[in-house]
Amino acid sequence: MPASNFIARLPTTKAPINREHAIEPYPYNTLDNLDLLDKLFAPAKLTFTDAASSGAILDLGCGDGDMGFYQSAQGHHVDMVDFEETNHNRMQMARHLAIALPGNHTVTGIDIDRGLHALDKHYSLTIAFGLLYHLKNPFLVLGDLALRSSFAAVSTRIIDSKLMPEQLAAACLVDNHELGADNTNFWLFNSKGFERLAHRSGWRVLSRVRFGNPKAGDMHNKDAREALLLASTYSVFDNIRLTYGTNRVEFETYRWTQNKFGIHIEPSNKTHLEIHYFLPEAWLPTHTLTASSNGQSIPVELTKGKDECRARIPITKETTNIDITCKSESQPTNDQRPLGIILKLDPGRPPLSLLA
Repeated sequence: MPASNFIARLPTTKAPINREHAIEPYPYNTLDNLDLLDKLFAPAKLTFTDAASSGAILDLGCGDGDMGFYQSAQGHHVDMVDFEETNHNRMQMARHLAIALPGNHTVTGIDIDRGLHALDKHYSLTIAFGLLYHLKNPFLVLGDLALRSSFAAVSTRIIDSKLMPEQLAAACLVDNHELGADNTNFWLFNSKGFERLAHRSGWRVLSRVRFGNPKAGDMHNKDAREALLLASTYSVFDNIRLTYGTNRVEFETYRWTQNKFGIHIEPSNKTHLEIHYFLPEAWLPTHTLTASSNGQSIPVELTKGKDECRARIPITKETTNIDITCKSESQPTNDQRPLGIILKLDPGRPPLSLLA
């Protein structure tokens, strides 16, 4: 559905809900952020379709869910999450819209500041615009999110460099009602502090956009903001990323794939893809790995070891997507997932790499 059609239709859907249930809609037009998404993705070697193609979308801090319902209307599965206690109408509008609007979507209320452990799935893309400055614990939330989402588009308010020099990666804890008479505002970051927060939480910055009034950002002019497009270091390894068939990261240490999963490779002059992984000892003798690209089989050089296995797969400049299938005669009886291999997530040594 074109954005203009959805934007025109949404107020007519909200109006009868407001009249019947006396629910005041969220007062800001969050669908203006569609333009911000375009600006974030344009300079990155990634499209929105690619980022959202391997799983569900998470609309975190969803408000009335306008953005999430729009993406659902485009055919994506979308989970919309917010905290009922601080949501403008305690999420009543989002819940009614979830029934009124067609699509594949859910609406869930959680205390985001306590972390995202209730979200027991992996997301392809998260959209979290205008959320961070409302969080007491942005470090915790962004860290939890990196374990659960391959990509994220995140924005926050930015303080002016005259008040907080850019040489420091810093944040200011604001007082009650110091920003817009809103006691749910907590943090103002400078640009470097925002980037450092993302980096220390497990993200790599792909692009950034400064918007609003570039001369604002003090305690009285609140319109200086910045958005970052982020890639999780648990899912995206430089120019290689997992595209489908993976389970969420466990214990910040490892990640089971399903017995069929996909890998996307940005074109390069490298000749081989190497996968480092391990398996329970009982699986080692019987497991096999096969690979294909565009339906054509690719030979796999497999080295099995108790502490680590290695699969070496030849690629060409035209090889962009590889499907991997793992088979084993063993399967743990207490886990019903179609499990494949275990990728050890070590920041110093990514489990997927390209070699000459």
